[in-house]
Amino acid sequence: MNVFQYIDVFSEADGIGSDIIGLDLIFKEMGFYSKIVARKNFSEKKILDPDFKSNAPNQIHILHYGGTGFPIENFLSRNGKKFLKYHNMTPVNFFKNHIKEDFFLSLKKKELESYFELETFSKLLDGFIFDSRYNHLSLRKILQKKITQKKKILPIAINYKKKIKAQKNSHQIVFIGRFVPNKKIEDLIKTLYFLNQLDEKYELHLIGKTNLVFQEYFDKILELINKLNLNSKVKIYSDISEEEKNKILSESKFYLSMSEHEGFGIPVLEAISNFTLSISYSTEATNELLYNSGLVFQEKDYLKTANLIHELNQNNSYYEKFLELQLNRLEVFENYPFNEKIKELFQ
Repeated sequence: MNVFQYIDVFSEADGIGSDIIGLDLIFKEMGFYSKIVARKNFSEKKILDPDFKSNAPNQIHILHYGGTGFPIENFLSRNGKKFLKYHNMTPVNFFKNHIKEDFFLSLKKKELESYFELETFSKLLDGFIFDSRYNHLSLRKILQKKITQKKKILPIAINYKKKIKAQKNSHQIVFIGRFVPNKKIEDLIKTLYFLNQLDEKYELHLIGKTNLVFQEYFDKILELINKLNLNSKVKIYSDISEEEKNKILSESKFYLSMSEHEGFGIPVLEAISNFTLSISYSTEATNELLYNSGLVFQEKDYLKTANLIHELNQNNSYYEKFLELQLNRLEVFENYPFNEKIKELFQ
């Protein structure tokens, strides 16, 4: 069987790219011929151009979708079974007050184009794959109808194995995510401010790329850090290696997220795999990801969140109890039956 994975822009540095690489390995381990197809390639991997030719029998084509971009006519014209892996899309309304109006309107237009493409896919594809149940429900909401084709939940195919446990800095808090408005970096800064009223040793480590499109938002974050006199307490890493990222995660005692939109939440599981306790604002994707192991809060009260972190830091038995629950949850993803689900999907 020949399996082709399609993406508009392929990068090994983002969640969709990581998923494609992980699935590529799984397909090859299952004995399939597996190739990646992209219009733009920002990786060192050899991939196929969208205009590649293949007449082989038993072809499977999977388009990874996070918005419009890849020429869908190219994908739909392929011989063989065709599937969409839906990775969710951040609603552009999160960006409205942080970018110029003309650019916001162009993003809104792209969002509408994506909805039309998804409607087309809902009529022509053989099946759909989702990172999570939340993404399945999100697509149903966009389409305003049930999806009648084959459906499977396949989490992001990354390595979920636990790392070696390292010595923790008990006052180190970490968050991983791009500096974009839906991640609500400002809420992390405000929580740190209250933490420093409880103990001035607390630090916040922010790992994530900046984007010229959201430079205004990033500048506001820097202004807030300066205004609250937290310059020495906030460390920003915009371009670091996987090894450096895991070192920061392994040394951090807490992972804190105030994000208001997630499609899956890879960093949460990366943190847990490094024995770092995750505390998150409640979103549907995060609730599903952590299930009953989550320290999840429903409303944003910076003082309450600061008190929770400080209390857990002082009571190690509570900390270890919640961390054990999260490590057990991690094992669900580590032992996920990818091969079995893929075989059922391709039958």
